[in-house]
Amino acid sequence: MHALNLRVHAIGIDRVKQRQRRQLLGKDHLKISVQACAVGEIGLGAGVFEIFAGGAIIPLGIVLPARGLGLMPEQIWIGVGSARRVQVRQRGHIAARHQVIAHKLIGYTRASDELVDDAAISLADFISGPLGFAGGVAWMEDYAFLRGTGAGQPLGVVNAGATITVARQAVATPIQYVDLVNMLEEFLPSARGVWCITQGALSNMMIIQDPEGHYIWQPNAREGVPQTIFGIPVYFTEKLPTIGNAGDVLLADFRYYLLGDRQATTIESTKFDYWRYDQTSWRVVHRVDGRPWLSSPLTLVDGTETISPFVILGAKST
Repeated sequence: MHALNLRVHAIGIDRVKQRQRRQLLGKDHLKISVQACAVGEIGLGAGVFEIFAGGAIIPLGIVLPARGLGLMPEQIWIGVGSARRVQVRQRGHIAARHQVIAHKLIGYTRASDELVDDAAISLADFISGPLGFAGGVAWMEDYAFLRGTGAGQPLGVVNAGATITVARQAVATPIQYVDLVNMLEEFLPSARGVWCITQGALSNMMIIQDPEGHYIWQPNAREGVPQTIFGIPVYFTEKLPTIGNAGDVLLADFRYYLLGDRQATTIESTKFDYWRYDQTSWRVVHRVDGRPWLSSPLTLVDGTETISPFVILGAKST
């Protein structure tokens, strides 16, 4: 199974490969970009963000069409030999304004100077590595991007207004084949998504059946855990709600999730914090925000059907 790293899938203000090169320290790094959602060849909307890197608050403007035809010019069918003027109409649009705020994540630890001096490996390097602060920051980021409340932390997709919740079909079996099909129906067709499923649902998925009772995801014990569902990559993670709760299954295209890095992760140490106890302390500071580009699901041209790049399975009924 693959490891889940949402930064790899997300469109970031400061992209992963650029984080060490661009610190967004001044107005010279002002960047303007356009984000679009599309159903097939139909443009559904565009989002524009502005980054004023000198401050901690980034204004974010989103413009969405009120219906599926979006920003396309007026088009009509006419009969052969007929002549008709094509009217240019002003279509309704929905505008929203958001703020991306650099929330601060802080970590702290300390160790005796004897341990620092006598350790077989560099304790400072270990603390800065994947099993130390660096790994901890990545874990906390992923958890917040998935389940954050938006209050003093990033807004996770499970709690976002743009996310569609699909009703679970049965009580006895937490996840059924029809649940996955219904989620796919609500998913943005042009999206390139991933399935994120809570780790506790692995056994459920291994024996999932179709309406005729056939094992359809892993029909034998000879092969390993499948890597896709409906051709879409799947990741099992502890960072989603437990099985049976809303959000235990997520279908998402994280290209429609905005990441805002205010600064690169900084790790500092000092001997003077606990100097009289002969201890060295380390502190990590990370400033970031994240939220979906969209504030609500997209409504198709029929005026009733909605789709989204973020779809979750609802809570199990009792």
